[in-house]
Amino acid sequence: MGFVCVLNYGSLQAATKADTLYLNQGQFVTIDTVSMPAAAFNRSANYEMQSKIIEGFAGDTLLLTVFNSFTTAHLFYIKNLTLTAITIPGGGSVTLTLPLTQQGVYRYYDDTTYPDFAYFGASGMLVVHTPGNYKSFYWDIRAHDQNFNNTIASGASPNYATFNPLYYTVNSLSYIQSTNDTLATVMAMVGDTIRIFIANNGLMDHSLHFHGFHIKILYDSRPTPNRIGWIKDSFYVKTGDTMMVEMVPHQPGMYPVHDHNLMSNLGNGSYPNGMMMMMHIQ
Repeated sequence: MGFVCVLNYGSLQAATKADTLYLNQGQFVTIDTVSMPAAAFNRSANYEMQSKIIEGFAGDTLLLTVFNSFTTAHLFYIKNLTLTAITIPGGGSVTLTLPLTQQGVYRYYDDTTYPDFAYFGASGMLVVHTPGNYKSFYWDIRAHDQNFNNTIASGASPNYATFNPLYYTVNSLSYIQSTNDTLATVMAMVGDTIRIFIANNGLMDHSLHFHGFHIKILYDSRPTPNRIGWIKDSFYVKTGDTMMVEMVPHQPGMYPVHDHNLMSNLGNGSYPNGMMMMMHIQ
C-alpha cells in the first residue's frame, strides 16, 4: 500500500511519480459480518474496503490517474491541493498533475453530493513525506451507519441529523481485526522515531488518547487553533481533518490508543470491537 518505513533518505532529488486510483463499488463487511453497500478508491478495478494510501515526497510531482467504475460522472477533489473538483465521466478517467510542495496529510474524496460518497467510503489520504529516519503508520478513521449506506446506494441522500453509527474502524477494520494491520499497528523499538498519519474520513469527531506516551503534532489541516508543536497524550480529530503526529517511545511495553468517546470503542454494542489500536514497543 505504500511506505511502511522511511529510513535515512537524506536529501532526495525531486521526482515525477505516476500513480492510479480506481473508484469502485462493493460491500463493506463489519467485524460481526454485517454487509452494507459501499465505495472505495482502490489500487485496481477490484473492490477493497480500504481506500488506497497515496504517497510522495515534498518537491515531487504526482501524475495521478483516477478511473471511475460508476456509469455516472463523479467529482474528485483533494483538499488543499486541487483548486476545484474534477469531473470524471462514467466509465472514464482523468489524469491530474499535482506538485507536492509541502509535507502533510491531504484528504482526497468523491465530491459528488458531498458528503454522501465521501462518507460512503470514496475517500482516502495522500501523504507527503520529508526525508528522514522514521517509521510510518497510517490511521484512516471512520464511523459507519448501515442505514446511511443503504440510502446512498439507493440514489438518495440521507438525513444527516439522524446519523447513528454502530461501527467504528481504523483502515476499515475494527479491534481486534486491526491488530493484523501492519499499516496501523505500531511496531517499534525504544528510541525509534515514529510518525502516524491520520485522516478522519467519517462523519463523527474523535478524540484519540495515547497510553504510555505523549506525541507531538507536526501537521494539522485545521488552521485554528494552531496546534503545530503541541505535545499531548490526547487530541481531537474532527470530521474531515487530517494530521501528522510524531513520538519517540522511551519505555518498552504494549500500549493501547483509543477514542475517548467510549461509544467509538464498541462494534454494534460489543466491547472492544471498535476504534482501538495497539502499540508494541520493544
